Amino acid sequence: MRAVFDAHHTVSLQALKKLRKRPAKQAIERLGGLSRFAVNYCMLTSLQAHAIPLTDRMLGISSSTKSWTPRLTRKRSKGS
Repeated sequence: MRAVFDAHHTVSLQALKKLRKRPAKQAIERLGGLSRFAVNYCMLTSLQAHAIPLTDRMLGISSSTKSWTPRLTRKRSKGS
């Protein structure tokens, strides 16, 4: 939260709503100290983006049980 306040002078991500999704995600990633899960959770809840926050364990379980097959590789999904 401190990084958000330092960057935007408020404890809100509302300023990022003016940006397209990719620049908004990059801005959140630049805050530092956030996991991929936290970045995607912020995108989903604060910016109403189509991001599914999954931990590495969640990805492993869903892949091993074949409950679904991700269309994107982890490397490609990080950049989208």
